[in-house]
Amino acid sequence: MYTPLTKVLIKIFAKGFYKVHSGFLLFLFVTCILYCFYTPVLNETHLTKDQRLLSNLSLTLTLISSPVTMVLAFILWLLYTVKSWKYVAAQFSLETNHFLHYSITSATRINQFKSWFIVQLIITLPIIIIGIFSLVIGIIFDFYIIPSIILLYIALLATISALIYVRICNQPINTNKQSWLLKIFKNIRKPFSSLFLFHIIIKHKVALLITKSLSWLILICGIYLFKENYTDFRIAGLVILLVTMAHTILIFQSYEFETVFLSFLRNLPYRRSKLYLNFITAWIILTIPENIWLFINYQPVAASGLLLFSVSLSTIFHCILYRYGLDMKTFIPKIFYIFLLMFILILFHLFWGLVILNFLVSFIIFNFSYYRQKD
Repeated sequence: MYTPLTKVLIKIFAKGFYKVHSGFLLFLFVTCILYCFYTPVLNETHLTKDQRLLSNLSLTLTLISSPVTMVLAFILWLLYTVKSWKYVAAQFSLETNHFLHYSITSATRINQFKSWFIVQLIITLPIIIIGIFSLVIGIIFDFYIIPSIILLYIALLATISALIYVRICNQPINTNKQSWLLKIFKNIRKPFSSLFLFHIIIKHKVALLITKSLSWLILICGIYLFKENYTDFRIAGLVILLVTMAHTILIFQSYEFETVFLSFLRNLPYRRSKLYLNFITAWIILTIPENIWLFINYQPVAASGLLLFSVSLSTIFHCILYRYGLDMKTFIPKIFYIFLLMFILILFHLFWGLVILNFLVSFIIFNFSYYRQKD
């Protein structure tokens, strides 16, 4: 099955997918997933060897024993698969890859399907590793049904993906094709502060959906895990801190959008204060669902304080990018250090001071770095 066609498709699409999404995959599957599948326990001296093993594999055992957790994992894997569909479709639309429409279609549809099936398996290799790991753990602990369903689900996703790719590569080239969302929004007035919001809705739907799903998962888990201390304002601050961290990729994309598509703004007579407030307005609109949740669950004063903290923290994340540019390797460590600092200060009841400090520091960075930012 490893034909010359398969080799070409792997080189163009599978390797290209990993190259483009290397940062996302490194964070999601290495940092999060692998850590969760081997969760360390503090002060393990009081636990036996078997108890430590069960504790370390708690998330995996939950996945292979709980249908609810399995469904949540399936939804996340589906979103990942949809992201791969978007990438492949986008690559086919490039003029440099138009030759594929003629070379691939010279093979039979069965051979096309086989090649695309292998390509999709390689793209979903992180999910396959998780599935095989779950199967091994399931066999050890006598859980067979859900691990088997997981592998069947992965095979189903790869089959559907291969069928979609076969359909895409056999369609005529249409250079004038527009997104249906673009057709809907093209006649709507777009205020300056809403440009990025329209951009992510049209171009980054999967990233937006994943971010919002993670954000609401944090809110729900925060209520469930800390329901006994729900009135403790520090808990609410930590939850909002995590929610803002979940939106980091969208903050990075907002700066990327501003740098790539709105670089001419630096030549226009806009005050820096207006540009600073533009991001704040966009952030408040972007987090409307979370803001509604705040005002439903907390008193107006407390909810307003949490909203201000969210705005101030997102603003300092955004303004840091004016100093370091589109350098994800530098941006992520800086965000992590800020997260640790905020986490500690919130525990010491310094929440309101953080709001003032964040706004002050972010405006100073913005004011001195906006016209000196790296492209």
